[in-house]
Amino acid sequence: MNKKLIDVLEQLIAIPTVSDMSNLELIDFIENFIDGLGGEIHRVYNEQKDKANLVCYFGPDEEGGLILSGHTDTVPAEKDKWIHSPFKLSSGKDDRGRNVYFGRGVADMKTFLAQVLVVVKNFDLSRLKKPLVLVFTYDEEVGCIGIRTALEYMKNLDRKRPAHALIGEPTNFEVLVAHKGHSQMKVRIKGVKGHSSRVDEGVNAIAWGGRVMSLINNLQEKHRKNIRHEDTFTGYPFNTINIGTINGGKSINIIPDECSIEIGYRTLPGDDTDFIFKEIKNEIDSKLLDDIKKENPSADIVCELHEQVPPMFTEDGSEFEKNLREITGENKRLAAHYTTEAGFICQNKINCLISGPGSIMNAHKADEYISEDDVIKGIDIINKLVSRMCT
Repeated sequence: MNKKLIDVLEQLIAIPTVSDMSNLELIDFIENFIDGLGGEIHRVYNEQKDKANLVCYFGPDEEGGLILSGHTDTVPAEKDKWIHSPFKLSSGKDDRGRNVYFGRGVADMKTFLAQVLVVVKNFDLSRLKKPLVLVFTYDEEVGCIGIRTALEYMKNLDRKRPAHALIGEPTNFEVLVAHKGHSQMKVRIKGVKGHSSRVDEGVNAIAWGGRVMSLINNLQEKHRKNIRHEDTFTGYPFNTINIGTINGGKSINIIPDECSIEIGYRTLPGDDTDFIFKEIKNEIDSKLLDDIKKENPSADIVCELHEQVPPMFTEDGSEFEKNLREITGENKRLAAHYTTEAGFICQNKINCLISGPGSIMNAHKADEYISEDDVIKGIDIINKLVSRMCT
């Protein structure tokens, strides 16, 4: 089985699926690999029909069951920064002397996909008493786009909703029970252009942007004191706000009439994902808006809410968590510091856990790698979990 696993992983790595590319060649490969196993296979395309999710149901349409979920896309690979070819699986040693495999997506998260495929191929699917569902998505790396369309499609099928989902992000098989939500917003400041020698005849949008950022920094300090879930969210058990970009101005001798500030904020489970947006907007409206309009009635400050990924949290004590911890030997209740598709899956009343091969520290970087041990032992973990949850 190990040779077959490496063969499958090699083929998955050889198909580039960077988020700005089509993933249909990889979906073709997966569909061909599981064709003939008796599964009910669905493709869920994006609007352009150049990307697709693959959803496959095995076993009876009964209550319970398990989703094995992973994304097919990867971040880009800047080839000039790689020693190894990013789209050719290769072996070597890491800085600790361990046997490892290199390739873009080998940690995040094509090894998990390969492990799932090999397990399903070799599993006696006639033993299934509850559904086993594969959900492989597109565009996770650019906002968890594919999982939204997959879940909407699954809701409209005449099938019972699976009870549990394993999202196989790279955790070194630690079992993660939560992550924060992540929202993106933009603040646009409209000033009034003028010559820089006549500063009182314009409205400097960048200067007002500085006041906006000062308000945001004050809000962050307030949230820093509101500590919750500290046993799970080690290090940052509070909501965080990050000013990510600021743009504005054309020349040093022109009063800038435009400034835009992009902000990302992360909310703990249990908090409304909109509330920090509303908080920032309320601070701006109550403390800055009247004053900027006193300088010039045409000046303005506008807040826009963009992409959002909801938080994920799994209550302690489920049979699913108990089984996965017994299989992996990992007993700490930890949270991911990043967002995943689990945020959307758990919104659909599906009990989620995050656990998979590889380390997130080795993802999204040149010469991405995974240990040989993680590649091999994932087969046993997934096999045992499917047996416990679906037979």
